[in-house]
Amino acid sequence: MDVFFARQAIFDQSLSVWGYELLFRSGDTHRADHVNGSFATAHVLANTLLSSGGGDLLNGKPALVNFDERLLLDRVGIGLPADKVVIEILETVAATPEVLAACREYKNLGYRLALDDFVFQPGFEPLIELADIIKIDFQATSLQEQAAVLKKLKSNGRLLLAEKVETQEEFEWGRKSGYNLFQGYFFARPVIVKKNAIPSSRLSAIAILKELQQEDLDFLAMEKHIRHDVGLSYRLLSYVNSAKFATVSQGCSITSIGRALLLLGESELRRWMTIIAMSNLGRNKPDELVSQALIRARLMESLAKEIGRLDPSEAFLAGMFSLLDALLDRPLPDILREMRVERLLAIYGEDAVEPMAKVFQLVHSYERADWHRTDPLTRELSLEPSRVGDLYTEALGWVARSLRA
Repeated sequence: MDVFFARQAIFDQSLSVWGYELLFRSGDTHRADHVNGSFATAHVLANTLLSSGGGDLLNGKPALVNFDERLLLDRVGIGLPADKVVIEILETVAATPEVLAACREYKNLGYRLALDDFVFQPGFEPLIELADIIKIDFQATSLQEQAAVLKKLKSNGRLLLAEKVETQEEFEWGRKSGYNLFQGYFFARPVIVKKNAIPSSRLSAIAILKELQQEDLDFLAMEKHIRHDVGLSYRLLSYVNSAKFATVSQGCSITSIGRALLLLGESELRRWMTIIAMSNLGRNKPDELVSQALIRARLMESLAKEIGRLDPSEAFLAGMFSLLDALLDRPLPDILREMRVERLLAIYGEDAVEPMAKVFQLVHSYERADWHRTDPLTRELSLEPSRVGDLYTEALGWVARSLRA
């Protein structure tokens, strides 16, 4: 039985990542065997949150995991680390005596509970009292209804989470109204304003990304761009003087930009500078935005290799640049034209039919846990569903390790 998961970030009021929601889909969605599906989900939880890869998956943050009634009553979550897992009770679960007993048991063991898609109903008071986090669907609940619910719930130290927040305006309203946590794609939506001058550090980052797209890397041009940016120079020299390169540099400190570039070599330089340049573009933006762009890049690159007839380098570029509009708050066509890679626009079109566009659509649907869209795209690209899941997990780990480097 194939089991898939996607990871969606949850932010606090300052747009720092508070945690993640892990969204699972087990086996064939048309099957009605809920017990098998529950145990399959438990199997994946054990192999993500209890495995050595858990650190890369969560970056030290807590994970909200959906539990239906069967999972709750079978105490499937017991044994998962209570400091990492928040039991998210689905809206389909009724507040029966059996459910309440299971929830109290989880609480006594140190687990936190969250209520998903909360709508106030008579009889739910005992479950509300047990909840540490209450999630309210921003799109399914009017602002007036939300204000009334918030007034009732803002007590007892519980956290209020607004989910499906899609715009900056919705985020600002929620923050002012008393929500503590936010989930949705508002952080990846650009706020387009008048064309402002791009700060110098971002100009350096864009210039470096342009250079990295050349087939033959111009080390002298790279040195010039880095030398004129104090932040990049510092990070480069700190990196090559780290313990990782101690043997190669024979214990001598590297103080020359040119020598540092030669020490890295072309392959390592391309990888490292891509990450650093993207981080510079993401200043004053949520760190998760840069992380998501790199996850897309790595996953598209891996899928292109798996398919075999696509250019992995082009796939990496397409994934990475797909969020430049959100990073720079400018229209994506304008940015790509300036970088002379406007050919990528054909990949991002919703109706595009070329294979690379299908790979982008697959990655986009996967990160949103849109399994109904993911399944036909996987078949169309002749990919094994379980293999896509493996490559997604690998991409999460690669990005986590790269950003720590």
